Amino acid sequence: MLTARVQQTKIQMHYENKIQRIRNHKKRNIKILLEEEWKRFAIRRLEKGADYAFSIIFQNSSLIKLIKDTGRGFYNAWRKNCRLSYHDFQSVLYEKAWKIIDDYSPHGKWYLYEHLQRGLHQACVDFLRREGLTKDRTSHINAEFHRTTGLSENNQESDLFDLEESVLFSKSIKEVLATLEADELKVFNIFLDSDNIEEVTLDVICHEMGLKHRQQAKRILDRLKVKLSKIE
Repeated sequence: MLTARVQQTKIQMHYENKIQRIRNHKKRNIKILLEEEWKRFAIRRLEKGADYAFSIIFQNSSLIKLIKDTGRGFYNAWRKNCRLSYHDFQSVLYEKAWKIIDDYSPHGKWYLYEHLQRGLHQACVDFLRREGLTKDRTSHINAEFHRTTGLSENNQESDLFDLEESVLFSKSIKEVLATLEADELKVFNIFLDSDNIEEVTLDVICHEMGLKHRQQAKRILDRLKVKLSKIE
């Protein structure tokens, strides 16, 4: 009983210290309101499952604004130097926000909003690094792809999905199929079953495979392209 009271007192002190720390912050109310929203999220997750809980919390206006503002900031800074679309950044950010919210504990030092601010910014930096667009990764395999600029988003996606010759006319088709992972094979079959291969977009793949984020589909496509590129 005494241990429980001591623990409760520690939690209360920790909470009061957090409140004190942001007392004069400009976004104090936003941080507190999002914290309350997370508590409701945690209850919904227990009672109705994670998918339902996430569908509600992702309607929160402060969360949506933070994701959109972060994505827009990075996209505007890089739009003239790469083929990445605004939706590519949004996909990465929603995926990261999902993980941060899922892993969050209200008993830590930082508020959920603060975790999101730092985590979403870092997610975009990591995304650019994976694409070979940061100064330390200019020799990355994707760097050459991004050097050609001025393409529309539709052209970007058509270019990504330009797999018809590699897939349909390859003499080594059986060897290709043997090397594909389950998710790669599903994407492969989506292209094969399509009447117009250029109409297969990231959104189509997400819908067909039940993926939540476009970036997940892009990663599978990238792996598939690497394997197909080795066919002679």
